[in-house]
Amino acid sequence: MNMVISNHTNGDVFVCGDDKLLKKYEFPTDKRAQLDLKRAPPAPMEELQSHAIGTTCWDISKEFK
Repeated sequence: MNMVISNHTNGDVFVCGDDKLLKKYEFPTDKRAQLDLKRAPPAPMEELQSHAIGTTCWDISKEFK
């Protein structure tokens, strides 16, 4: 199961899947109708080790830590 989390302050999108990695992507700027959902997404900007059970929620501090 994939979990998608977005950061409303800067538009970053984080995805956690069966591999237990928290992957960071830039928010797509294309309109939804223009997205090619059959094509693989671009490589993530960053990959972070998640918890053993994956990541399902998160919190952003005012210091963005």
